[in-house]
Amino acid sequence: MYLKKHGEFFKGDSIPPIYGSPRDGIWLPKLLDSTFDFLDKGATTASDAGSVDADEYVDYAISLLSIFESNMTIDDKMAQALVYAGCNDSKNRIESGILRFYGEKNIADVMSLYISKLDRFKFYYDKPNKLTIG
Repeated sequence: MYLKKHGEFFKGDSIPPIYGSPRDGIWLPKLLDSTFDFLDKGATTASDAGSVDADEYVDYAISLLSIFESNMTIDDKMAQALVYAGCNDSKNRIESGILRFYGEKNIADVMSLYISKLDRFKFYYDKPNKLTIG
């Protein structure tokens, strides 16, 4: 998972390593003046959850995506995603922002936008008002 490389520094005259495609992330120059360094601890960044602590958002995203990259069934993945934020204030704040952004009621419905059609069908098959004939 390329998010685990977030914040990595490369120093040298050669070409930095390539991790995935540009959509997975790009290398940015490190600024000498840390006033504008969004990678600083506690820095705020823009995201689909709104303006959030960058480290908290990356931690949330890595853990949530790890659930969906596991070998569990789609039902188990969605069940874990639904309880992932638990009682953690930071995770709940981020998840609430994501739900607002996507206009969904729960994180499983958000993640259903990013899973295969087959997994979506399997998960929503027995849930009312979730599948349409098309």
